[in-house]
Amino acid sequence: MSAQTTTDDDNKYLPENPWLSCSPILLAVFIYVMDGTIANVALPHMAGSFSATRDESIWILTSYLISSGIVIPSVDFFSKLLGRKNFYVISVLLFTIASFLCGTATSIGQMVFYRVLQGAGGGGIVPLSQAIMMESFPKERRGTAMAIFGMGVIIAPIIGPMLGGWITDNWTWPWIFFINVPLGCIAAVLSKQLLFDPPYAHKQKNVKIDKLGFTLLILWLCSLQVFFDKGNNADWFNAAWIRWLFTFSCICGLGFFVSQIKRNETLVDMSVLKN
Repeated sequence: MSAQTTTDDDNKYLPENPWLSCSPILLAVFIYVMDGTIANVALPHMAGSFSATRDESIWILTSYLISSGIVIPSVDFFSKLLGRKNFYVISVLLFTIASFLCGTATSIGQMVFYRVLQGAGGGGIVPLSQAIMMESFPKERRGTAMAIFGMGVIIAPIIGPMLGGWITDNWTWPWIFFINVPLGCIAAVLSKQLLFDPPYAHKQKNVKIDKLGFTLLILWLCSLQVFFDKGNNADWFNAAWIRWLFTFSCICGLGFFVSQIKRNETLVDMSVLKN
């Protein structure tokens, strides 16, 4: 069943029961944020299983962050292309499937690839969740709603390392990913049935991707992450390739923001800065 709507002076469309409509959001956000830290304590165990060095195993964490960072600014585009509710459900499903694949990985290459998929799925969860939470409640109740939402975002990364350590010691490290599967499936099913889906958030026609902005965003974030990950081992700016990489990252970052400000139909809406 879908969440029904009623009229409101401040918001034309509101679900009759916003807490019921937003229940899958709180679950999905919790497992996504927790997954950002749950793998930290299991990293040495994963590196040992894959016969990988410490530097190689770090990519298990950073690939997840890079992928999420690329998707987050692209949420508006994908929401228009697929419809906000559809994109949210797809994001939760992709995150869940990638979590299962992470648990089945047999090499460092597979793990990094699956973590990229996991980050891509999770990248759309938090920004969409915040938007849906804000639009699901009347103005006078939004503060309470966002406080509860923020509580989950704060608690999840604290629980992550403790839960990850307990699971790794008592079971095996793949279970830190397998536990996401039933929770993710529940969140996806409930999102499909209950999620607030107003008419203005439906799929739009003639949506075009900003190829230049998307390319610059990928190059900027990937090079910046490599700079931070490898800079210390290379003695930072004493290494020529670090200086070149940092320069390249700055150019791509500047190019991305300029492209978003100066052009129309961009990946990120910079209309506030244009005025």
